[in-house]
Amino acid sequence: MKTSGADKHAWSGKRPKEHPGRGIACKHMEFNVGFVCYAVLVLFLIIMSVQDIRCGSVNAVMTAAFVSAGMLLGLFVLKVPLPDMCLALCPGICLAAASRIFGNAIGLGDALALLLIGTMNGIAETFTVFCTALALSLIPAAFLYIKEKNGKRTIPFLPFLCAGTIIVLIGKAG
Repeated sequence: MKTSGADKHAWSGKRPKEHPGRGIACKHMEFNVGFVCYAVLVLFLIIMSVQDIRCGSVNAVMTAAFVSAGMLLGLFVLKVPLPDMCLALCPGICLAAASRIFGNAIGLGDALALLLIGTMNGIAETFTVFCTALALSLIPAAFLYIKEKNGKRTIPFLPFLCAGTIIVLIGKAG
């Protein structure tokens, strides 16, 4: 009598090494690689947000390196389809172009962070993160506009991108 692969594991008491959903079985728990990738993304965005608040800029070289790593993780680990990833990069590219057009009024670090978010998510999630970040930044921007009459004060946008990413990832998980 022949047994299938699933039957062999059931009879031997061993669990298969890979599970659907990008998880890897480790003794009694499943290690979800996708969760780790998103956790690293959020941790990086938090670190860059703190740097943006303190210094008014971020390390572009390190962010570009994370964008490259995010592309590899998105394609090969998170299995983001290449056409979807290319579309998801468009908001970051448009923000980088706006940064150059408006004389760096919008930081290049914000554009690079949006590119990083786009490499690990699809176009829908990236656009939702961007719109959420814009909505979250409206209240502080309105407050600064009312308080500062000359309008010379700026607010860092990266913390709002980070918050938008966390909100979207929580919505995606639930």
